[in-house]
Amino acid sequence: MRMMKAVAAAGEAAAGEAAAGGTVAGEAVAGETVAGETGPAAGAIAALRGSGRGFLLRLGLFNLGAVALLAAAFGEGWVQRLFAADSTGLTYVIAAVFVTGLVFGLVRGGRIAREIDCARSGWTRAGWARAGGGCDGSWSGAYLGAVDGRGAGARAIAASALRGQVAARIAPVRHFAASLVMLGLIGTVLGFILALSGISASMTPDVGAVSGMISRLIAGMSVALYTTLEGSVLSLWLTVNHQILGAGAARLVSGLVMLGERDARS
Repeated sequence: MRMMKAVAAAGEAAAGEAAAGGTVAGEAVAGETVAGETGPAAGAIAALRGSGRGFLLRLGLFNLGAVALLAAAFGEGWVQRLFAADSTGLTYVIAAVFVTGLVFGLVRGGRIAREIDCARSGWTRAGWARAGGGCDGSWSGAYLGAVDGRGAGARAIAASALRGQVAARIAPVRHFAASLVMLGLIGTVLGFILALSGISASMTPDVGAVSGMISRLIAGMSVALYTTLEGSVLSLWLTVNHQILGAGAARLVSGLVMLGERDARS
């Protein structure tokens, strides 16, 4: 019975190939048609669907939208007010840390997009040949080379190492986001210290001193509130970037692991 089913399946596959004029029906990956795969191969097709440019487009659209909101806030004068109210200069430090984290995240996004394209090219050996030197030194090539001809245990270790490597490459974006929150909290503490440093019970009978005390109190509270606001908003911006990077990295790793399993089973 199994032999009959196998013969029937082979006949149907041959008929499908003839009807397609020698091409194979299925998903297009890296410009090649791929047969209707099952198991790890089908999972790899699903994981690697969409090019690296599509991933970069999602990352870019979010950041462009955030920049547009920032430009609108600048036009209203809110950004200028934030920096002017800070007498400690901490708002500039927070801004510098944010820009560093954002640039780092965008660079890592470009690397992940390149790896996705290399993995899609790696669906077939011909794809690797077409990719040429563009995929030299890629995580995709290193992983597929490491699992080529290896046993299940070695492939599992390589897959775990790949997950750790990719996660470590994007983890600094999350650390930058956490640092912004901490800097905002430091600004809160500094603001309260500044606000309370000008308050003294001995100054209350002096009307002239009270006005200075109130001005110092307002200045300190401005530092506390503005630094907290800036740190929280910019941390949220980087956190969303990290989530987008994490989604792309997870898709890349899943696709590569399934490609390795496909090669091992074939």
